[in-house]
Amino acid sequence: MTNAEKLTLKKHACHIRMGVIEGTHSAGCGHPGGSLSIADVLSYLYFKELNIDPAQPRMADRDRLVLSKGHAAPALYAALAERGFFPVEELKTLRKIGSRLQGHPNMNSVPGVDMSTGSLGQGISAACGMALGAKHAGSAVNVYAILGDGEVEEGECWEAFMFAAHYGLSNLCVMLDRNHLQIDGTTETVMNSAPLEDKLRASQTKKERPKPTRGILVGDTVELLKLGTKASVLAINKDGTYQLQAGILKLTAKPDEIYLLENENPYKAKGGHPAHSGREMKMTAMPTEVDLRGMDTVEAICVLERYLDEAMRANLSTVRIIHGKGTGALRAAVQQSLKKNKFVKSFRLGVYGEGEDGVTIVELK
Repeated sequence: MTNAEKLTLKKHACHIRMGVIEGTHSAGCGHPGGSLSIADVLSYLYFKELNIDPAQPRMADRDRLVLSKGHAAPALYAALAERGFFPVEELKTLRKIGSRLQGHPNMNSVPGVDMSTGSLGQGISAACGMALGAKHAGSAVNVYAILGDGEVEEGECWEAFMFAAHYGLSNLCVMLDRNHLQIDGTTETVMNSAPLEDKLRASQTKKERPKPTRGILVGDTVELLKLGTKASVLAINKDGTYQLQAGILKLTAKPDEIYLLENENPYKAKGGHPAHSGREMKMTAMPTEVDLRGMDTVEAICVLERYLDEAMRANLSTVRIIHGKGTGALRAAVQQSLKKNKFVKSFRLGVYGEGEDGVTIVELK
């Protein structure tokens, strides 16, 4: 950054401070201290960092700023006015009846406000949600959040910090206004959070996971590292990438973008207890049946093909495929897949006593 750019940012920060004083003086109330202490960071964000356009305050691919310490709204309003979202003269209406510039920011009425805040701790949670949503959407949107050092006495903040670390929210930037003051006194006397920097650093430390002992196969469960979401492997492409399904989302991922969850398996043994998804369990022995109920057709066929492959390796001669009665759509898809499977010698529908839930008995080669 050049000296000229630094001087320009200092000028904007000065104007923001002037706007804070003008607004709170006109209102005769407000939080000038916590507003003045973030003038410099707001100047940098609005005039250097943020991808925004005052002419399009709801631009879809804009960066987001969440003022989690919502009581510092006078500073946010002053920065928005300085950036051109609305006239500077409007700052004099702060907290007045009929004004859109109230004591805490309202995203439904003030241009440029991305989140309604004021209840301490909730803003950072919303910011985490925005960042994760942007990652899921494959968007280049970055999210910025400003917290107060008194605010982080709220437990919700630490839940949000752990959430950000768990989901690897590299598109989230959190700024802590360390002014050592809150409404009842200093942060050291009200609720000492020291050593705050060490605690924040520790909350972002992720435990190293062991290297998988085998390669990834079709039907495996993997974790999408950028999203922190589980997905099933549908296919392995010739270029080494993987076709995945995460819920209703189908996508392609590179090997370094996923992690094999070896202890999770798409089969359920007879009498076994499914994992949290209801479709996975830790394998202790090769089951003689696989339960496809509750799965959509694509996922069910993926699981079935992987199961039959493993059943052949385990030298099983006969297995049961549980698909349920239902509408018959899943049963038809299963039997169509069995007709094409090179490991299948023959198959038939189960009769009374072999399963009243709708089963197909398969004899393997």
